[in-house]
Amino acid sequence: MSARPLGVPSLGLAGLVCLTLASCGPPGPGAPTGGPSDPAVPADAPYSEAERSDLTGSARSSAEHNGYSGSGFVDGLNAVGAGVTFTVTTDRAGAQPVNLRYADGSAPSGGSTTLSTSVNGTAVEPWALPATGGPDRWDVATRELVLVAGTNTITVRRGERDSGQVTLDALSLGENPDPCSPAAPDPGYTALFDGTLASFDDWRLAGAGSFGRGDDCTLESTGGLGLLWHTAELEGPYSLRLEWRLVADDNGGVFVGFPDPGGDPWVAVEQGYEVQIDASDEADRTTGAVYTFQGADPEAVADALNPVPAWNSYDIHVVDGTVRVFLNGALVNDFTGTDPARDLSSGFVGVQNHGPGDRVSYRDIQVRPLGDSPASP
Repeated sequence: MSARPLGVPSLGLAGLVCLTLASCGPPGPGAPTGGPSDPAVPADAPYSEAERSDLTGSARSSAEHNGYSGSGFVDGLNAVGAGVTFTVTTDRAGAQPVNLRYADGSAPSGGSTTLSTSVNGTAVEPWALPATGGPDRWDVATRELVLVAGTNTITVRRGERDSGQVTLDALSLGENPDPCSPAAPDPGYTALFDGTLASFDDWRLAGAGSFGRGDDCTLESTGGLGLLWHTAELEGPYSLRLEWRLVADDNGGVFVGFPDPGGDPWVAVEQGYEVQIDASDEADRTTGAVYTFQGADPEAVADALNPVPAWNSYDIHVVDGTVRVFLNGALVNDFTGTDPARDLSSGFVGVQNHGPGDRVSYRDIQVRPLGDSPASP
């Protein structure tokens, strides 16, 4: 589950999605299904979040770094005695694969961090965790452990002979370390985020705050200001389709057509275009607006918008210098840019975490090439 390195080459949208436009098939429906289309983590899944487990010593819950599952991860494991005790349930006894999701950028001499490990109170060999390249580069270490049928406790902690620094995200049982199944994209589309941690690995955060993959298998913003951007550069024209949800009068957005931002979210603000998500603001800064450039049709938005906390969909068509915004299948904005600093012929896409207190969820992010002129959703 290694993350794609920064600075991947431009794929071209046809290369990312399909060999030719003719092979892509018709566009899918514009409106969300009304219920979560991304499967939630099953209640009985043998999956235990570190931040919800029993912590000892200096271990603490945090959401400082991007890319975790649940509501955060556990760090502070650099002092002897700091640890996490996970509780998992299985219906069979014996040896079985146990998966530990973690991030570690400080293993000594490029080797592995080790954590002392015990199962149901009995010590076993320490868990070796190879370096991942940074605190927001996540990987999974799998090993066989002998468990009893029923409830088991698995403790990993910093012992006197352990070394390195590591953050822990979650522990799971079985061949598949991710309890979320991939959501199928609409016909002709390719998923950029499908609910799985593997697809989440293809995104990077520029700026402050973080994103996590929640229990409902969707992305949820925390803090900010930041930009979660997908590492495949797109060449237009294309349709970017996704669903989003507010739980209050919060602020978020979807960016298109910006150059590689590195670690700076303002690159997207100043060299791309943002389709705004915000229930109340100035006309050019509310839901459906191309932020600060052109407000959405207020009557069309009022007719199409699902109220908080329901899911809504955007289908954003980027063709030459034009951005057309469909909200739940209804055209609410048709904008033509004239700023020479903003080139929509190619670029990256991303979603925003606006700031502390703003919570926006995103799911089913997918792309499809379009013809030479904007089309209906």
